Amino acid sequence: MIIQSYNDICSKIAALELWIDSLNRDIKYYSKLLNGGKPKDIGSINYDGMPKGSRNDMTIDRILEALRKCESHLYLAQEEKKCKEKAKRDIEGILSKIEGLEYQVFYNRVVKGLTLEQIAEKLNYSEIWIKKVSAKLKNIPKVY
Repeated sequence: MIIQSYNDICSKIAALELWIDSLNRDIKYYSKLLNGGKPKDIGSINYDGMPKGSRNDMTIDRILEALRKCESHLYLAQEEKKCKEKAKRDIEGILSKIEGLEYQVFYNRVVKGLTLEQIAEKLNYSEIWIKKVSAKLKNIPKVY
């Protein structure tokens, strides 16, 4: 099981939020195409006046297919975002429960994404000692 760095999780959440916004706009666009831009209950009256802008040659089947695909991607993106947000909350919860050198090792490992060797250098400890401290942290639930 792999521990992801906190920054990676935050970046993925931000990217998923952008993707979700984009999918919502696409769904709104395809829904409007399906409706023809007219009120649902009145389909025979032309509200557009003279033709303007580009003409949409998508068939209803293609519009429905694109709409279903967007909705499917939206569901998957929302589920992935929920998982990433849970992992983020888990990391924050763990950080609030530990202190001292263990906190610094965990923080630098998970939030900053440093290796044990880099942490040892940064904190002016031997790599062996940092490995021992890190081993104590094995009891902490892993964050995926």
